[in-house]
Amino acid sequence: LAWCKESVCIGLRGEYILLQLADLGMTSLFPTGRSQDPQIILMKDDRFALNKDDQTTFISSEGKLNLQAVQWSEAPQQIVHDPPFLIGVLSKSLEIRTEDPKLLIQNIELMKPRFLARGTNGSVFCASQNQVWSLKIVSVSEQVPQLLNDKQFELAVMVANSVCDDSLEDRNKRIMKIKTLFAFDLFCQGNKFKDSLDIFYELEIDPSHVIGLYDGLLPNEYQSKLKYPDTLPVLQGRQMENGLLALIEYLTQVRHKLNKGTAPNELNFTPMVDGVQTVQFKKQALLIIDTTLLKCYIKTNDALVASLLRLKDNHCHLEETERVLLKNEKLTELVIFYNTRKLHRKALTLLQKHATASQDNEGGASSSQLSGYQQIITYLQNLGSEDIDLILEFSLDILINNEEGFLIFTEDRDTVESLPRDRVL
Repeated sequence: LAWCKESVCIGLRGEYILLQLADLGMTSLFPTGRSQDPQIILMKDDRFALNKDDQTTFISSEGKLNLQAVQWSEAPQQIVHDPPFLIGVLSKSLEIRTEDPKLLIQNIELMKPRFLARGTNGSVFCASQNQVWSLKIVSVSEQVPQLLNDKQFELAVMVANSVCDDSLEDRNKRIMKIKTLFAFDLFCQGNKFKDSLDIFYELEIDPSHVIGLYDGLLPNEYQSKLKYPDTLPVLQGRQMENGLLALIEYLTQVRHKLNKGTAPNELNFTPMVDGVQTVQFKKQALLIIDTTLLKCYIKTNDALVASLLRLKDNHCHLEETERVLLKNEKLTELVIFYNTRKLHRKALTLLQKHATASQDNEGGASSSQLSGYQQIITYLQNLGSEDIDLILEFSLDILINNEEGFLIFTEDRDTVESLPRDRVL
């Protein structure tokens, strides 16, 4: 019998039942197995562990069953829970296992062990008919490096969290380091990008360090200053695409968090490797994030480029955005970018250049996205009285070369009607 919160778990000779004290409701759980002898262990996290033959099954105090049981080499005679380990008494040995991940940690041969009792954290006593043994956990400073070497990151976190005798600050630093190594290892596996980036997000790792995991997204000078726990993988083809899609989701989350009104201007990101400089200010972080999102969209789904550039709060780096869009022949998107940033002279110069080029190429096919005068006419119509000098400057060529140029000043639009007529005439 074991009591936890508002529940009592009872082991009868043939089955386990759960009694809810609030309403005295009784639920039959499952049979005790071939041995018929029930064994119930109250776990440190307020769950019940129930033995059935050579398996231990876990159930919450509310009666929720975890179907992933711990498998023993044989039916244990007794079990104790010393987080994160389960220690079971077998016929000729003690077996030490973990629930999640499910691992056999150690097998200790003893002469006819029978009884177990838990002492303080990291201390267990075992007894036979005529002997008593004391078991002490190996220190965290010895266990964790070995677990990291074996890439048992989740278990390393559990050990550090459960039995670490460091100060709270040192424990948190140790756990953060382990989780960072775990996330890096997941990334290097090449098929767990989302799991990896979710951990980096949770740990508030500097997003520029995360972006640097991908080749070619950061300027070479910036990339050269970054360090990583090990050699970075080379991503190609479908693997690279999946990685970029996960990065887009991650950067969108970080962007949303930084754009909240409560986000401070001075940031406190964690480096992926100690000693590496991090981004200090929100504006710089958003510039790196938005410019990277632009590059990711171009590589995965270029239909999203325009929607990013239309955002009034987009922070894309001017020169890098120009370079990327021109390289990928995204001229319409470049005009959108200039318009959002109110760089109207740049936009009009680009539109005029391609309108004039199409005029010179009259009768031949033009491959430019901006060919013809219609786009520059529309752009000028959408400006307004505050940009009258620009409108007059760029409309002159259109009025000379295109019969629809007069629409710049006569279209039925509020922006057109607001133009000062004395200047236009």
